[in-house]
Amino acid sequence: MRRVRFTVTPNRPLAGIAEMYREVERKYQDFRPAWRSLKPVFAAGVAQAILSEGASIGERWEALDPRYAERKAREGFGQQTMVRTGKLLAEQRDGKAGYSASRFGAAYYSKRRYAYPLQRGGGKAPYPSRPFFGFTPFMEEATLNAIQARIDQILVDAARRNEAFEARRGGS
Repeated sequence: MRRVRFTVTPNRPLAGIAEMYREVERKYQDFRPAWRSLKPVFAAGVAQAILSEGASIGERWEALDPRYAERKAREGFGQQTMVRTGKLLAEQRDGKAGYSASRFGAAYYSKRRYAYPLQRGGGKAPYPSRPFFGFTPFMEEATLNAIQARIDQILVDAARRNEAFEARRGGS
């Protein structure tokens, strides 16, 4: 008796498909390219918080103590809260704030030793906290966009690798 049969042969070896998925998985575990792109966004957000006296992050600061405000003006430093020498603000504008990115996240921080007491309050002469490190809606949107861009790039890279493989095999 004669049999009728057919054979199924994948265009791409199964090992190649598995390797492509492993490569996608490896890239999904490393979002450093997304995190690195956010440093200027975080710097702008912190600078805006300082210039808006906390309003941009929903933490409006208390007014300066009247005696300190008078002394600050007399010494030529103006009336803006938390801008005496301008070094903290310049750190944001000049891109000199600390930043590190790992596979899992990013850290943005001020290198100024007085940043923490300003953020949290206290010090030798107790003063109120004036938060300037906060996450604004703009920063959140930029972060989500950077993550989406990284995911899109991973998928585009995988598609290109697949297209290159198909071109080497002659299509099908």
